[in-house]
This record gives sequence, structure tokens and C-alpha cells, in this order.
Amino acid sequence: RLYPTFFFTFLLVCAFQNASAQSFITTWDTTQPGISNGTSISIPTSGNGYNYDVDWDNDGVFDEFCLVGDVTHDFGVAGTYTIRIQGDFPYIHFNNAGDRQKIISIDQWGDLEWSSFQGAFYGCDNLSSLATDAPDLSGVQDLSSMFRASGITGDFSNWDVSTITDMSFMF
Repeated sequence: RLYPTFFFTFLLVCAFQNASAQSFITTWDTTQPGISNGTSISIPTSGNGYNYDVDWDNDGVFDEFCLVGDVTHDFGVAGTYTIRIQGDFPYIHFNNAGDRQKIISIDQWGDLEWSSFQGAFYGCDNLSSLATDAPDLSGVQDLSSMFRASGITGDFSNWDVSTITDMSFMF
């Protein structure tokens, strides 16, 4: 009879583990080309260490919890959507594939602890960085091919790159 209690406790811990966290916020256009259909987006991950929550409509209420890898969401209607990610999300990894054309802006880096940006936004040709904050790069060594895309815009002057050992082809 411990199963219902354990399951409920697990859900509560998962759902509220990052309630005060600053989210990673991005905006996507489902009508752009990609691997998912014209009303969906796919968030790419690589490796392990994920345990994140997603607010699919940027209303402050998280819709999916404790995700541990890639996720695809169908909005039902084509359009532009802003989403929030909180929790353990160490690496976004487009690497010139997937829904790389659908992500159109990074609106806030938040307080996620990133582990790498190697190839992270490579090929995301429609991407702008609108964020005024900087990503936490304290656990990152590799920024190679991070923004290897045409036309990336944004202010990167406040980034602390003291731990970075490879910035080859970053832009």
C-alpha cells in the first residue's frame, strides 16, 4: 500500500523542485521547416542528466514534468509559441538537424546549469538572442559550433567565458 503514497510524493517533488527557478525561455515558429509537423516543435537533448519541466504556452503553469530526454509537443494550431524550461536541462543539441529552423529566439537564459554548448544551436539560421541575462557557463568548456548559423544576432558581451577551452567556429 506504499505505492500510491510514494507515487504522489514523487510527483510533488518533481513538480515543485524548481518552483523559484528562473526559466530558460525560447520562442518557436511551427511553420518553419523541421522534423516535426507544422503545428509541433521538438526540443533536442543529448546525453543524460536531464530532469526538466516545460510550460508549453508561457502562462506560468508548467504542463509536463520530469522529462529526461527529447520531447515533441503538438500545439494543434500552427503559429509562434514561447515556452519555458526549468530544472535540470544541461544541453540543448540541434547540431544542424531536427527543428533547428523553428527556434527563432532565446528570450532568457535563466539559471540553468549548462554542461556544454558544442553544436547546440548549429544551423539555427532563424535564431536571435534577445536575452539580457547570460547563461551559466561555469560547468561548460566547449562552445565550438554553438551558433554556427547565418545571421545570429545578440549581445554576448556579459558572458563569463573563463572556463571555456574551445570556441572554434562558435559563430
